[in-house]
Amino acid sequence: MMNHRKTTIKTVGYFIWALAAWVCFLGMGGFGGDEDSAVIVPHPAENHGVMLVDQSDVSVMLTHFSFNGATFVTGRMGKADISIAFKNIDKIFFLADGDDIVARVRLKKSDVIELRLKKGIPFWGVASFGNFRIKAEDIKTISFGG
Repeated sequence: MMNHRKTTIKTVGYFIWALAAWVCFLGMGGFGGDEDSAVIVPHPAENHGVMLVDQSDVSVMLTHFSFNGATFVTGRMGKADISIAFKNIDKIFFLADGDDIVARVRLKKSDVIELRLKKGIPFWGVASFGNFRIKAEDIKTISFGG
């Protein structure tokens, strides 16, 4: 009878230890895969270099630049959705307008097209000091070919 009691106490002890460990590890979710913990840059097939200036007038040279992981910028022009390949763009100027961002896209042919982008869409790149992610509403200008 005494052996059975020791086994039961051991089993309960292991269960309590496992439960305590599970509770501790449950709270560690943000330490490994959280979006804010590391910037992982997509590497599209085309490598575009840019000079990006943010709304605080901080400028940075970037390579492997992408818009939401793609090498084109997509937005609304009137009622249409359009995409413009980076290889056709000279510079983009960004302005906040309510819930949207107005992007004035100057093409290499000197034409200017105005697109409306949704706030929160990320641009990605690689700087000399590390990986880089910035939301559309935090950008002032992007100059391509940098």
